Amino acid sequence: MAGKPLVQKRKNRRASRYDREEIERRKKFKKMEIAEQKRRKARHRERRGERFYDKTTFVGLDFYKKFFSFSDEEIAGKKILDAGAGTGQFAVDAEGVGARVVSLSPAYKSTRYGKMLRGKYATTAGIVEKLPYRNESFDIAFARRLIPTLVKGIDRYRGIKELLRVVKKGGWIGIGPFVGPRSVQDYRILRIKDFFRNTGFRFTVNNVVVPTPTYMEGGSRGKEEIDRRGKKQRQTYLIIQNTGNIARLEEKIAEL
Repeated sequence: MAGKPLVQKRKNRRASRYDREEIERRKKFKKMEIAEQKRRKARHRERRGERFYDKTTFVGLDFYKKFFSFSDEEIAGKKILDAGAGTGQFAVDAEGVGARVVSLSPAYKSTRYGKMLRGKYATTAGIVEKLPYRNESFDIAFARRLIPTLVKGIDRYRGIKELLRVVKKGGWIGIGPFVGPRSVQDYRILRIKDFFRNTGFRFTVNNVVVPTPTYMEGGSRGKEEIDRRGKKQRQTYLIIQNTGNIARLEEKIAEL
């Protein structure tokens, strides 16, 4: 009991030192500071995305046809998902031949390319590992450069599963490029095929030779890479037919 008055005195001292107005002022300032930090980070991500897209070759329909071996007639009237669409050039070209394209990228919330596409073309801000679409919503789905380059590890398999989930039975998805030495490319594709064993999906491998991407031309490191690879490079793309068992695939991913 003797200790209570001393505790009360200490509390009174704290209260007198910081009155309510001062506390509220500091809270308000802290909130403003946090909001400003978030704004700066968002703007930095936007500028970083724009710098990347500005240095990247606009990969449109002609490139996709070479990468995944299809014709204009085969996509006319089809509903297509382009995950990791970037500048959206594929959507612009493909809709010109009668396809309906939905472009997906997490950058569409902020970058000017997302703002340019909205209103003219169907766009979604999202990630391939958790697609915001119902089962069998599309005829074809692409994740060019997104898988395996940017989405790695377990998320790579989750992304492929999600693409297959939203594609109709008998449809197909296209991923790639697998780059690097021939042995490395073959090994990466073999790992994916091995994971999909006994699930019923069919695979087609397409090897192409393409110009070195323009985003590699900047800086000494990029020039060294071009000198090593040459002006052209070999890339491997993987086409997966949706003929398998999605439920079995989900079970295998859950076991990882």
